[in-house]
Amino acid sequence: MEDHVPALEREVERTLGRKPRPQDVLLWGLFAPANLLDIIGSFVVYERDAKKGCTVHKLPRYPQYLAVNKAIARIKGAKVPHERGVVVWHTQGSGKS
Repeated sequence: MEDHVPALEREVERTLGRKPRPQDVLLWGLFAPANLLDIIGSFVVYERDAKKGCTVHKLPRYPQYLAVNKAIARIKGAKVPHERGVVVWHTQGSGKS
């Protein structure tokens, strides 16, 4: 039977010595040096909140991070202009409000 566990999850399991929870895998991926440096260098936005009198640091959620990196890779790898187009479908919230 073929193993359908992603390589990252197997790596986390070997390191922790137990089956990883989704949060374990998420944090492992976030703190991988290449990912963390990419997020800090290219995805952090600083916005001044005048009402609170402070600066708010905004980070992407993982689908946003993955979508932007896939879009950039597609644009850079395109051989002809019509291959450079990308669509990122984004919804906000759960629709319960």
